Amino acid sequence: MKIHGLRIEPGDIQACLTAHPDI
Repeated sequence: MKIHGLRIEPGDIQACLTAHPDI
């Protein structure tokens, strides 16, 4: 998951869930 400072972009969250369904 890419975290930009303290901001997490929705696209990054979707990418994280797609890459790691366990999380």
